[in-house]
Amino acid sequence: MFPRNYSLPKGVIPSTIAHLYSRVSSAAQLDGQGMRRQQEGTDQWVADHGLTILNSYEDRGVSAYRGKNRKDGQLAVILKKIESGVIKPGEHLIIESFDRLSRQPPMDAMNLLSQILKKGIIVHSVLDRAVYTEQSVNEKSAELLVIMLGMMRSNEESRLKGHRIGMA
Repeated sequence: MFPRNYSLPKGVIPSTIAHLYSRVSSAAQLDGQGMRRQQEGTDQWVADHGLTILNSYEDRGVSAYRGKNRKDGQLAVILKKIESGVIKPGEHLIIESFDRLSRQPPMDAMNLLSQILKKGIIVHSVLDRAVYTEQSVNEKSAELLVIMLGMMRSNEESRLKGHRIGMA
């Protein structure tokens, strides 16, 4: 069951409603197992935590390196729903890992995560086997460090890949 020892803003009650976000950036990943891997990895997590997926959002062939998913993709839809209150404080956003949300420079990626957490959304990173709230990130500096290191790594991977492709 979902751990109840996390902090939420005053008045925010955790829900069992969850929203799943998956993303792959290239056609090659669509032909491969990227989307299926993300779905299978989250199914057990959701069941173990007593959550119910209300909506699944997929960005297929949409890059997160320059934030296209954040501007034009299904992630943009999620952000609009969070901002308008359709996705409510206390609801959950399930991702495989933070690099599914963003591969932008770390400060941009952190701003995106902060935007989500500040609205009271509970973010689950399945590969990290972790649950994050604004309060948990503020109270436990190790969580912030883990998140930032992951964001730095994913941005660097994408930057190097782009450089290598450009050189070829």
